[in-house]
Amino acid sequence: FVVHYQPIVELKTCRILGAEALVRWQHPVRGLLAPIDFLSVAIECGLAEKIEEFVLRRACQQLRRWQNAYPATPELAISVNVSAGALGRRELVQRVSKCLEEVQVDPACLILEVTENVVLQDLHGTIAAFDALQRAGVHVAIDNVGTGYTSLAYLRRLPIDILKIARPLVAELGDPTSSGELAATVVRHGEALRLA
Repeated sequence: FVVHYQPIVELKTCRILGAEALVRWQHPVRGLLAPIDFLSVAIECGLAEKIEEFVLRRACQQLRRWQNAYPATPELAISVNVSAGALGRRELVQRVSKCLEEVQVDPACLILEVTENVVLQDLHGTIAAFDALQRAGVHVAIDNVGTGYTSLAYLRRLPIDILKIARPLVAELGDPTSSGELAATVVRHGEALRLA
């Protein structure tokens, strides 16, 4: 497995704020594979937790190197995806905190992302997990907002920091025949909830 990084850029200033860690499998025959091509099998084989730990540690180590090489205010951040299974494990906060301490990364520089559909699988458990992560200083983001799984009303109940608008809604912004109103609605709702 290898971790690739997609930069997170502030559009107004073109300043790099950090990156999102994306796991890939360097298959010996099929080449570089995205999670959609191997994650379901990894879950069936009980390897998902090990892959997530690998990505978290690698991403935090890379972040530490970037922060040392490119000091900034605020410090660069790293975003890492978390599965429903990880949210359900009680030791998630301890594992994350231990990794951050060992790699010497400020918890405020870590953003854990959960897809919108994961939230509804166990709303009460998700709220408890998000609350514990925030108390540990880690930021929480909901990814793919606007894909139809979660009503915006649920977002009000969640202890989160960031909304990531679903790609199809953002893609509409570049279409001259589209009003982009769905993305604008998510932005307005996020602003009303004081979310990034």
